[in-house]
Amino acid sequence: ATFNYDSIFKIVDINFNGQEIKMQIGIKTAFVNGKATSLDVAPYIVNGRTLVPIRFISEVFGADVSWDGTTKTVTIIYPKAWL
Repeated sequence: ATFNYDSIFKIVDINFNGQEIKMQIGIKTAFVNGKATSLDVAPYIVNGRTLVPIRFISEVFGADVSWDGTTKTVTIIYPKAWL
């Protein structure tokens, strides 16, 4: 994937396999290939680091995402495991 960050408008732009996601810091709307989509959580910045909703990004790009609450572990499988 390629990543770009516009520090003036605080926009994260991610491209992967012909798909594009644009998100703005603090805004709970993303644009996937130009189409608006609601986010559960907005991207934000902590200590100079940009944090983005990884489940959303992973699923848009065709990955499976699972959460293990016991170990607090996120597992991302790409490409999706077709069972």
